[in-house]
Amino acid sequence: MKYLLLITFLLAGGCAGNDPGKIQTSPALQPKSVPTTQPVQKQPDAWQTLVDVGLAQDSDYEDVSFITNSNRTMIVATVKSAPCKMVFKHVSTHNEDFWMPQQISCKNHDDMTDFISEEELSDIRHLER
Repeated sequence: MKYLLLITFLLAGGCAGNDPGKIQTSPALQPKSVPTTQPVQKQPDAWQTLVDVGLAQDSDYEDVSFITNSNRTMIVATVKSAPCKMVFKHVSTHNEDFWMPQQISCKNHDDMTDFISEEELSDIRHLER
């Protein structure tokens, strides 16, 4: 008799608050929501970035790449017509964003005689001393 009362209590309590026509399922059996993936928009490479902003229209550069650890804000490119490299830096202002040629560096100033006058070249040599 004492077990009959316990069984009745458990059966009544287990069914309380449930709709009689509703099928009960375990939470473990509920379908999990699958996160939807946003389409990944591929960022343009360094060459395409220069082309898009009008800085590489005549193919003046080769070996164009983002500078490592610059967070895609600096680009280095080899100048085809001179033994030099050009660095472009992304600049943000309140009006607009743009890419600015930041500096030019050359391997050997003596190789620049076809591009720089002898007077300018001697000034550069004098500054290096």
